[in-house]
Amino acid sequence: MLVSFSVVLLVMLFGRIQYNRYLFPTSLGLSVLWLFMLQSVTAKLRTPRFAIVPGGRVAQLGSLAVASGCRWINLPCPGPA
Repeated sequence: MLVSFSVVLLVMLFGRIQYNRYLFPTSLGLSVLWLFMLQSVTAKLRTPRFAIVPGGRVAQLGSLAVASGCRWINLPCPGPA
Protein backbone atom coordinates (compact mmCIF):
# COMPACT_ATOMS: atom_id res chain seq x y z
CA MET A 1 0.00 0.00 0.00
CA LEU A 2 2.82 2.38 0.81
CA VAL A 3 4.43 1.57 -2.52
CA SER A 4 1.25 2.43 -4.42
CA PHE A 5 0.87 5.72 -2.54
CA SER A 6 4.53 6.50 -3.28
CA VAL A 7 4.11 5.76 -6.99
CA VAL A 8 1.02 7.96 -7.20
CA LEU A 9 2.83 10.75 -5.34
CA LEU A 10 5.85 10.52 -7.65
CA VAL A 11 3.64 10.60 -10.75
CA MET A 12 1.82 13.63 -9.38
CA LEU A 13 5.06 15.40 -8.48
CA PHE A 14 6.91 14.73 -11.73
CA GLY A 15 3.79 15.26 -13.83
CA ARG A 16 3.16 18.55 -12.02
CA ILE A 17 -0.41 17.50 -11.36
CA GLN A 18 -2.13 19.67 -8.79
CA TYR A 19 -3.23 17.94 -5.60
CA ASN A 20 -4.24 18.91 -2.11
CA ARG A 21 -1.18 18.72 0.16
CA TYR A 22 -3.28 17.87 3.20
CA LEU A 23 -5.63 15.37 1.61
CA PHE A 24 -2.95 13.02 0.27
CA PRO A 25 -1.12 12.32 3.59
CA THR A 26 -4.44 12.23 5.44
CA SER A 27 -5.78 9.55 3.09
CA LEU A 28 -2.55 7.57 3.50
CA GLY A 29 -2.82 7.74 7.29
CA LEU A 30 -6.49 6.76 7.29
CA SER A 31 -5.78 3.84 4.94
CA VAL A 32 -2.97 2.55 7.16
CA LEU A 33 -5.15 2.94 10.27
CA TRP A 34 -8.11 1.18 8.62
CA LEU A 35 -6.01 -1.78 7.46
CA PHE A 36 -4.34 -2.09 10.87
CA MET A 37 -7.72 -2.16 12.63
CA LEU A 38 -9.12 -4.64 10.10
CA GLN A 39 -6.11 -6.94 10.53
CA SER A 40 -6.29 -6.88 14.31
CA VAL A 41 -10.03 -7.66 14.35
CA THR A 42 -9.72 -10.54 11.89
CA ALA A 43 -6.71 -11.96 13.77
CA LYS A 44 -8.81 -12.18 16.94
CA LEU A 45 -11.75 -13.83 15.16
CA ARG A 46 -9.73 -16.34 13.16
CA THR A 47 -9.08 -19.70 14.85
CA PRO A 48 -5.78 -21.38 13.91
CA ARG A 49 -6.06 -24.94 12.59
CA PHE A 50 -3.42 -27.63 12.94
CA ALA A 51 -3.35 -31.15 11.50
CA ILE A 52 -2.29 -34.07 13.67
CA VAL A 53 -0.41 -36.75 11.73
CA PRO A 54 -0.89 -40.20 13.28
CA GLY A 55 2.17 -41.78 14.83
CA GLY A 56 4.82 -40.65 17.26
CA ARG A 57 3.76 -38.95 20.51
CA VAL A 58 0.31 -37.82 19.38
CA ALA A 59 -1.23 -38.48 22.79
CA GLN A 60 0.68 -35.54 24.28
CA LEU A 61 -1.17 -33.14 21.99
CA GLY A 62 -4.46 -33.85 23.78
CA SER A 63 -3.58 -31.55 26.66
CA LEU A 64 -2.57 -28.79 24.25
CA ALA A 65 -5.84 -28.98 22.33
CA VAL A 66 -7.90 -27.74 25.26
CA ALA A 67 -5.57 -24.97 26.44
CA SER A 68 -4.47 -23.48 23.12
CA GLY A 69 -7.78 -22.35 21.62
CA CYS A 70 -6.77 -23.92 18.31
CA ARG A 71 -8.70 -26.34 16.16
CA TRP A 72 -6.94 -29.68 15.87
CA ILE A 73 -7.74 -31.90 12.86
CA ASN A 74 -6.87 -35.60 13.04
CA LEU A 75 -5.59 -36.97 9.71
CA PRO A 76 -6.56 -40.55 8.85
CA CYS A 77 -3.12 -41.52 7.50
CA PRO A 78 0.33 -39.90 7.23
CA GLY A 79 0.45 -40.00 3.43
CA PRO A 80 -1.45 -38.02 0.82
CA ALA A 81 -5.17 -38.74 0.75
